Amino acid sequence: MVQILILIKKEQYLMLKVATYNINGINGRLPLLLQWLKDTKPDIVCLQEIKTPAPVFPSRRLLRRVIPPSGMARKVGMA
Repeated sequence: MVQILILIKKEQYLMLKVATYNINGINGRLPLLLQWLKDTKPDIVCLQEIKTPAPVFPSRRLLRRVIPPSGMARKVGMA
């Protein structure tokens, strides 16, 4: 997890916690992800290797504001 300090106005800052999680199949590990989110309370989360098509992505169970996953719906290789 990384903390980022953003300058909003002169001498006014915003601190954001940015985290990345290699979930390796979100539907099978959703309870672990939900607990991790509760424990770490990041402002921004980047999920890697969700391995699920967008229509079955569990966005309602995650957060009120979830940006739908982007990218291809199938495994095409390694990053």
